[in-house]
Amino acid sequence: MSNQLPAYDLSTGELRDRVWSRLRRQRSTLALSLGLLLLSVPFVNFHPLVWGFVADHLVAQTLTPGMLAGWLAIMLATYVIGLGLGAWQTYLLERAGQAFVRDIRVELFTKFERCYRA
Repeated sequence: MSNQLPAYDLSTGELRDRVWSRLRRQRSTLALSLGLLLLSVPFVNFHPLVWGFVADHLVAQTLTPGMLAGWLAIMLATYVIGLGLGAWQTYLLERAGQAFVRDIRVELFTKFERCYRA
């Protein structure tokens, strides 16, 4: 009598297909999350361009306090927008992950329940 579990030989592609099929209900959330990621990265990474522009005008001695304030306001606004989009993206990914784990648990519980009744 052996207590070893059966070995499952799944290729990477088969495993990916099985996981992807279980993510069917979360695909729209994952797609939206990917879109938010693609939007948030440029917003968060915009400030080096602003600092480059400010440095160029500082070297050329054409930077006025009003121009500096305007560029700093733009930099702050884009950063805050990027952070908001990133936070929303993180929330959606967490929600999709929790739903995925919940679905797996329900499927596993149902399978165990059927085995126990049989």
